[in-house]
Amino acid sequence: GETVEFQVYVETIEGSLTIYITPEEDENTVVYEAEDIPTSEFTFVIDEPGVYSLYISAENHKGGYTITTTRTMN
Repeated sequence: GETVEFQVYVETIEGSLTIYITPEEDENTVVYEAEDIPTSEFTFVIDEPGVYSLYISAENHKGGYTITTTRTMN
């Protein structure tokens, strides 16, 4: 019954940064992915029930990132 909103800020000076989310019980199924993220701010929502894992992959990434979450009951 919860919706989780992710607020993401990425600063990319060099390299690449990818964020992806999978169900904890099935790490081969990606439910959200943002690849090679430039400097930006964005949000996305996960509203399907379950337990999820968030992964960050950085290849020679210089810069930084912040990810915050907000949970709301449906």
